[in-house]
Amino acid sequence: MIDCWVDIDPCQDGKSASADAGKVWDISNESSKDFEVRLSIFKCKGVPMEDAEGTSDVFIKCFIGELDKQETDTHYRNTNGMPSFNYRILFDVKTP
Repeated sequence: MIDCWVDIDPCQDGKSASADAGKVWDISNESSKDFEVRLSIFKCKGVPMEDAEGTSDVFIKCFIGELDKQETDTHYRNTNGMPSFNYRILFDVKTP
């Protein structure tokens, strides 16, 4: 596992600000936090009509990791390539 961070220090005229000279930066790992990611799916456009009748059965499959795959309901026999979903998918996420 590799941890990486980037510090951006303010500078004046290409030189380090004197207030930060010798400052000790805390680079310890943050504690893990739980979040909820909400994905809203409203509309699609330009969906190709691939069925034999010139329609398409459309759904959206979303995932952050392999174990949390979720999908919307299916819009059967869509004829205009612009299905409307108004659908929300929730993911529980733990950081870092």
